[in-house]
Amino acid sequence: MSNKIFALLAVALGAVALLAICIIVLLNKRSVVPITPTLPPPKTQIDQFMDLAATLTKTPKGIKELNLYLTPVKGSQALSALALKVTVTDPQGTITPLASTAKIPKVLTAAGWKFPFSKIASPAKNALELNLSAIFATPQPYLVENRLLIASIPLTSKNDTLTVTIDPTVTKVLDKQNREIGLQQINQPLTVTAVLQ
Repeated sequence: MSNKIFALLAVALGAVALLAICIIVLLNKRSVVPITPTLPPPKTQIDQFMDLAATLTKTPKGIKELNLYLTPVKGSQALSALALKVTVTDPQGTITPLASTAKIPKVLTAAGWKFPFSKIASPAKNALELNLSAIFATPQPYLVENRLLIASIPLTSKNDTLTVTIDPTVTKVLDKQNREIGLQQINQPLTVTAVLQ
């Protein structure tokens, strides 16, 4: 009787061993796809910089114009697109925009710049806000070597000194490879005083 039990156990163990061998062979025949970890793209270091500045002019009739400029910090810059969000406030008075869109220099539109979005709003009595986007719609980049006027805001205000705040999360300037060009002094408000034209 015990011989029969040993024989059955031997057959069972042999079957288990055969089954294990078959499973190993089948697993080895499957194509194994290597798992590659997904890493975030490396941060590009900004190595190009421009200044974003503002001036305020005034006519003898009291009409003011806030002018926004881009200037290369070093050498020249090749631009392909930009987006701006600028808030202008009169801390001690009222400010009123005289247009619903920014005034764009003709030299830019003639060169091939397109401005798909331009809006001036009044979020408060003492503030106005400009949202602007632009793209240079040609295969070649737009080369900036000196101070470039990009937009003007006609307005009236009680005072001749205004504060300009640039939103760094929205305001961006790109080159033709869609690399961001850094903007200096973007995180601190600018104070501009009207100069008679």
